[in-house]
Amino acid sequence: MLRFSFGLEVKTHPEIAGLKLKTKKQKEALRFVLGNIWKHGTKPIYLRLRNERNLPKTYNPSGIGNKVLKGVLSALSDSGLIHLKKGVHQYCWTEDDERKPPKLSAILASQELVNLLRKTIPSVEVLEAEPAYIVFKCADKKKNHLLDYQWCNFTRRIHREMDEYCRYMQKQVLTHDGDPLDTYHVIRTFRDWAKDGSFLFGGRAWHSVMGIKKEARPRIKINDQKTVALDYPASGPNILYLMMTGSRLSPAGDPYDVDGIERDAVKQYLTIMANKPNKYAAAGAISKWLTKGKERSEAKPAARAAERKFGSKEAVINAILERNKPIARCLMKGKAMGQHYQWLEANLVFHVAHQLSLRDVPAITVHDEFIVMEKDKEIAEELMYNEWPKGLPTLDKAPWNTIK
Repeated sequence: MLRFSFGLEVKTHPEIAGLKLKTKKQKEALRFVLGNIWKHGTKPIYLRLRNERNLPKTYNPSGIGNKVLKGVLSALSDSGLIHLKKGVHQYCWTEDDERKPPKLSAILASQELVNLLRKTIPSVEVLEAEPAYIVFKCADKKKNHLLDYQWCNFTRRIHREMDEYCRYMQKQVLTHDGDPLDTYHVIRTFRDWAKDGSFLFGGRAWHSVMGIKKEARPRIKINDQKTVALDYPASGPNILYLMMTGSRLSPAGDPYDVDGIERDAVKQYLTIMANKPNKYAAAGAISKWLTKGKERSEAKPAARAAERKFGSKEAVINAILERNKPIARCLMKGKAMGQHYQWLEANLVFHVAHQLSLRDVPAITVHDEFIVMEKDKEIAEELMYNEWPKGLPTLDKAPWNTIK
């Protein structure tokens, strides 16, 4: 997915007949719109266009806001030079009271405009800032505000490794059912749960491969070669086992293997337990999931059966804690700690992906999964279980010891 970038602009551009811009700020914003179109041509360029606060300087040094940007795009659309496809807000509902899938707005430039720009603007007149690989957001997902941040040793290292990894992947031919995948550019999103600017929470990245259903991903090819998907069994709990005991529980054991409870139900319980502050809150979240939750719905019958067998949700929680004594004190530390565990997982995944790229092994990441060519399966598995990022805090220095 191509995202609109304020790091792309043209120094000068030809007069565009019939284009009516009202303000100096709109004329400045036009340079960024044309820069994006010059580079990406007629491909959809996605962006958020709802009224919201201006992006912080880290992401938009020009200080141009959405109101100005919408004015420019409307003028281009009125001139027939682009088609502006409006997105769907995340809280839109159908007439049947079902939530619509959220979508970003998209700029679709006409071939006429692309030809004009590329004919009249030399490449040296197109300015492109260094690609971004890090986004820092507030903890509240409802507000979802981007935050400025200070560069540190961690963010510099992440930026360098992601840059090397993504540039390497962009040299590969990635297809699904024969169609090329979007340009491989993943941006890691961190959240300020500690409210102190620290990069200890979140860190996952999204790209269009994740929009492909799991059963359809085997049809992804890398350099016209068949691929295989490799993931970490029980990734989150096993990382905690690794940090608490020095080794993963798998393959000798499975943290989701609890007597009397089906595996899918234990997996959902543990996911909730990693993000809630206590047993009462975890039991409440499980009740809500059973009545309203749409994720992992196939596990609901097994969860209800476990509750009937053990007598209560709290009893099921206790059975899971008993099975996983070595990591029990890591669970039910609240949402922030759940995000820290996600951070540990994301750091491991992208560290391994970077190391694979240095060994000329292309790997597409999907959360805790790597999609690699079949011929690279052995080397990928070797690195998956023999690499650990340097510089991560040890368990005794984990955020739960400092965040109240």
